[in-house]
Amino acid sequence: MGAPASTLSFQQLVQIVRILGVPKELTPVAGWLTPNEQQALYALAYILEGPFLEIGSWVGKSTSIISRAIRESGQRKRFVTSELNPTLANYKPYKDGMGFFLPADSDVCLGFVTMESWEKEMKPVIAGSGGVVGALTANLKSLDLLDLVDIHVGNFSGVPKLDYHFIFSDAMHSPDEIREALPALREIIGGRSVILAAHDWTADNERFLRGAFPIVDAVRYDSLFVCQIDQEKVG
Repeated sequence: MGAPASTLSFQQLVQIVRILGVPKELTPVAGWLTPNEQQALYALAYILEGPFLEIGSWVGKSTSIISRAIRESGQRKRFVTSELNPTLANYKPYKDGMGFFLPADSDVCLGFVTMESWEKEMKPVIAGSGGVVGALTANLKSLDLLDLVDIHVGNFSGVPKLDYHFIFSDAMHSPDEIREALPALREIIGGRSVILAAHDWTADNERFLRGAFPIVDAVRYDSLFVCQIDQEKVG
C-alpha cells in the first residue's frame, strides 16, 4: 500500500502506523534510533507514496530501514538520501565534547556529541577508508539495498528537486542548525503538503519549526518528531 500525504489525514496516518505489523529486527547497521523510532520510520516509509528524501544518512541505519520498507511495500518509490560526508576538519572541541562546524572555519556549532561518542562511534568512521559515504555504501550493498537509494554527497540543497511526499531529517538537531537549513528546506517543500520526520528533536527545535512552517498536526515517537507541513495554508 502507498498513499500520498494529501489523501490521508494525519490522524489516519498515525493510526495506520500504530497497527501496521512491523518486523522487530529491522537492520544490523549501527546508529542512534531507538526501537520505537525505527518501527515508526519503517511504517511511514511503508505506507506513504514516494518520492522520499533523507537528510543526513550517516552510515545508513535509517537509510536501510527506509529502503527495506520500500522493498517490502512492493511499491516503486524513488528514494534520495543526502549525506554531507564531513571530514575531521569539520569537528573541533566544544564545551566538554566535540562540535560540528560547517564550514570548518565557522564559529557556529551546528551539532554536538560527547567525547565518548566521538572517539568510539564517529571518529573511526570519518577517518576510515572512504569516510562516511564509503561506510554508507558498503552497508547498503551488504544488505542488497543499494539499488533502492540515490546517494547525494554534499549539502542537501543540491538534491534533485522532486515532489517529495516524505522527508526524514537526521541533520537538524538544534535551532541554529534548523535556521541554517531553512532556505533549502523551504525550496524543497515548495507550496505542497509533506510529512516531515525529524530525529533527536527537543522542545526548542519543535517551537522553532512551528514558527517557520504551518504545521497541521504532529506526534512523537521518543525523540522522533513527525508532523504534517502544509504550505498551501500559508497566507
